[in-house]
Amino acid sequence: MEQRQSEWWQLESQALAILERPQQHVRLEISKGRSPVLRVWQFPSSSVHCAWFVFGPSHKTKSSMWFVQEIVWDRPEDYKRMSDPLVGIKHPLGFVPTPRIKTRTAEVPEDQITGG
Repeated sequence: MEQRQSEWWQLESQALAILERPQQHVRLEISKGRSPVLRVWQFPSSSVHCAWFVFGPSHKTKSSMWFVQEIVWDRPEDYKRMSDPLVGIKHPLGFVPTPRIKTRTAEVPEDQITGG
């Protein structure tokens, strides 16, 4: 596995940093002037890792909209890609220690968040 173990640790570290603080790593238009008010995560040891964030209204743009964002890291797939030469060679990212992160964002009216 040449340097695969250290590359895996690097990839895993990057992915966890994105899942913990996406506004610092993922280019998000919604994060301008916003901070997450809630984070919920699920990091099972042998499955996909997910984090959900609720972003409150922006003070910079004076928007009253809230946003919910889902961030998903397919940990098992990245592990296969980095550890199995037959999988890694066929993958578009190859053996580059970059995590595959998917995001989805939805606007949510304030009354659905606050109940008012």
